[in-house]
Amino acid sequence: MHFASEQDAKSALELLHSSLECTMSKNGCLDCRVLMDSNEPVKVDYLEQWQTEEAFRRHVGSHDFKHVFFAMDMCCESPGVKIEKVVSQSGLDYLRTVYEEGIGLVTGEWKQTGSIRIME
Repeated sequence: MHFASEQDAKSALELLHSSLECTMSKNGCLDCRVLMDSNEPVKVDYLEQWQTEEAFRRHVGSHDFKHVFFAMDMCCESPGVKIEKVVSQSGLDYLRTVYEEGIGLVTGEWKQTGSIRIME
């Protein structure tokens, strides 16, 4: 995620860090990280890894995921979103669909670990 200023990046970083513990405590969450490159202080990377698509969809459809959307809304340009192991849709459109559906219908589990990465 790219931000217009270092202050905006720090604000987004704080917002994302505030939800890390909650995300990590959820059933099926394997990893959740927020990374800031000291060489690029206006760039923040966000990574989540989930054991199943069902767990991922529950999380994205939850009230807790709003912090991630708030941080993305603070970006000075549309963030790159990469979702691995999801076949039907990808990126930001998929996140918005799952978020808007809430928990929604789940078609099955991922065969391997799925992950979400929000990056530049």
